[in-house]
Amino acid sequence: MKKIKIIAVALLCTLSVSLCTACTGGTSYIISANGEKQKIGPYLFYIQWLRDYHEDIITSSGYTWTKALDGYYTEKQTLRDYLISNAKSQYVSYFVVTQKFEELGLTLSEKDQETIRSTYEDQWIKEYGKDGMKRILKTLKLTEEEFKQILSVQSKSIAIIEHYYGAGGELE
Repeated sequence: MKKIKIIAVALLCTLSVSLCTACTGGTSYIISANGEKQKIGPYLFYIQWLRDYHEDIITSSGYTWTKALDGYYTEKQTLRDYLISNAKSQYVSYFVVTQKFEELGLTLSEKDQETIRSTYEDQWIKEYGKDGMKRILKTLKLTEEEFKQILSVQSKSIAIIEHYYGAGGELE
């Protein structure tokens, strides 16, 4: 557990210190402190999702979205700063989980893969339609497969925990 925490904190620090974007050949990246390029698409997903979620709540409550962005969400943080900070944290979690999952050579069960596929079809395609999802994916600079990778983070997190702490796991 301590090893996982150390890896997660190191990656969090690495990415947090240098969340900056650069464009290369039309593809946007987030550059980590060690110089590795990571596609910005997952970060864009988190910032857009958080923005849309909060905008729906605020506007349905009768408040003005643009004014709310610069209002304080907490004692010390505006809503805008909160959204950016939260999106960065979720992106770092996505990055750490995805990288560790691959490093351990884990695979998702057929059931997990079916859940991800059905979530994509039954929630996203049903809500936005195929053309709508194509526009969303283009805006987020993601492929359909990369989008499904974002949807798989929870299943991958559980698989990592099971790998270490489940029955027969390394640290059972």
